[in-house]
Amino acid sequence: MTYFFKNIYKQPIILILDSGVGGLSIYTAIRKMLPYVCYIYFLDNQAFPYGEHSETFIINRVISIIKVVQSRHQLDLIIIGCNTASVVALKILQNYFICPVVGVIPAIKLASKLTRNGIIGVLATHRTVNHSYTWSLIKRFANKYKVMLLGTSELVNLAESKMYGKKMPISIFRDILNPWLEMKQLPDAIVLGCTHFSLLKKELISVLSSNSYLIDSRRSVAKHSLRLLRKNINDPINNSYSFRTNKVYCSMSTTEVIKLKSILSSHYDFFSLEVLSV
Repeated sequence: MTYFFKNIYKQPIILILDSGVGGLSIYTAIRKMLPYVCYIYFLDNQAFPYGEHSETFIINRVISIIKVVQSRHQLDLIIIGCNTASVVALKILQNYFICPVVGVIPAIKLASKLTRNGIIGVLATHRTVNHSYTWSLIKRFANKYKVMLLGTSELVNLAESKMYGKKMPISIFRDILNPWLEMKQLPDAIVLGCTHFSLLKKELISVLSSNSYLIDSRRSVAKHSLRLLRKNINDPINNSYSFRTNKVYCSMSTTEVIKLKSILSSHYDFFSLEVLSV
């Protein structure tokens, strides 16, 4: 469903931030609801992946990126399109910035409603599955169920490879998911606790049972973003404006980023890519 605002004379600007392409899965879901928005995507490829850095580094890095982007654009909403950065830094960012900040957290609450066999799987990076925030969600929403946590960073790299058109043998996914495949009964509600993993749904479901639900946070993030924009953009700012084109910033120029430019323009409607040092 597509939503529009009445009597708004300022095109809203949303920043989506991730260390890689995983945040694009969030972007595609939000853009279906909010197509009129100007989207800025910050690809922090210099610090990819966030999961390999300390919490202090991630917090400081994300704050620095937002400040740099804010110096160029008047942001209406900030979305941390990375589960790892969200569980580590979201509360701090929400207190630090006046602009609303939305994070991506594992959809454990939804999984608890969908499971039929009482076994929930959480597939995420090592930092996310081991973080106290994730455990607090399990205690709050899934304490009645058996929750199987599986941490992997390899799927992050595979999602990046898929974006660049590289083919991957299905055996790689079987190896990664082997701890679950060896179980007598597979989790039937599987939380994708990393935005990169949403880009691999086809591969994951081909290895897992067809009876398993793959659950991510894309739709809930999109709905929450819509509510925040409606709440914070009420009055006309001026009586005329022109629509801005979507823009991608990266933190480092590489040959892969150059290849990505054509993919972003042809499949995601990002027609501008610029290096922005942090």
